[in-house]
Amino acid sequence: MKDYLEKSIDDITGFRDVDKMISGLPNGNLIVVGGRPSMGKTTFALCAVKNMVLDKRKKVMFFSLDMSREMIVKRLIASKLDIDLQDFIAGRINDNHWDDLCSNATVLANSGLMLNDTPGILVDDIYKICLQLKEMQGVDLVVVDYLQLISAPDETISRTKQIEYIIRKLKSLTNELNKPVIVISQLSRAPETREDKHPVMSDFRETIIGREADTVMMMYREDYYNKDSIFHNLTEIMFLKRGTGGNGKVCLEWDSRKSEFKDYEGMRSSDAE
Repeated sequence: MKDYLEKSIDDITGFRDVDKMISGLPNGNLIVVGGRPSMGKTTFALCAVKNMVLDKRKKVMFFSLDMSREMIVKRLIASKLDIDLQDFIAGRINDNHWDDLCSNATVLANSGLMLNDTPGILVDDIYKICLQLKEMQGVDLVVVDYLQLISAPDETISRTKQIEYIIRKLKSLTNELNKPVIVISQLSRAPETREDKHPVMSDFRETIIGREADTVMMMYREDYYNKDSIFHNLTEIMFLKRGTGGNGKVCLEWDSRKSEFKDYEGMRSSDAE
C-alpha cells in the first residue's frame, strides 16, 4: 500500500472536488481536458500549475502553444495578488502592490516552473525535453496546451494520422516519466448543433484521444450559451472517463475579476456516479 500511495496522483489542481475525483490515479496517467473555446481550459491548466509550483513546490514542465511565456507569467503572478488581471496586464498597478508583485515574480523565477512556448513544437521534441528533465532534475507534472497545435514529424500524412501519432507519443511519455501528463484539447463544433450542449466523448474530432486517455475531463459553462442561466459563473467539470471508478461531475466558480477558478461551495457538485 505504501508503494502505491507514493506512486499515485494526489492534489494536483488544488481544487477540493476535482482532486477528490482524481485522487489515487496512478502517476503514469494521461489526463485530457477537453472543451469548446471560452470554457476556461487554459485557465484551469494554469491553476493546476500554480498549485503544483507555488503551493506544493513541485517541478512542472508547461508547454504553451497558444499563449506567450510573458502572458503566462503575468497570469500566474496576478493570480497570487488581489488585483484585476486586466489592470495588471495594462500596467494599472497600485503603488501598494509593487512590493508584492516583485516578491511574487522572484518566487516564480526561483520555482520549479519550466516554460516552453515554441509555436507548433514537435511532439518528439516534447518527449525528448521531458526525458532530459527526468534525468537532469526530475519533473512532477507535464502540461501541454494544447493538443491540436502540436506538430507531428510526418506532415505528409493526414491530420487524423498525425493526431494518432501525437496522442500515442504523449501516452508513451506518461509511462516513461511515471508522472501525470495533462493535455488540453479542443472539441469539434458538434455541441453547437445540439439542444443539450454538454460535451460528450464523440465530440473529440479524433476518437483515439478518448481511447488513449486514462482520464477525460470536459469543461462546460451553461452561461456561455444562455446568458440568463441561473448558474452564472459556474463551470462544470465532467469526468467522462476515470480509471479508478465511475464517472461524475463537479463544479468550479469563475472569478471574473482575477480570471481564475475557485472551489464552489454550492450544491451542484457531485461525487462519482
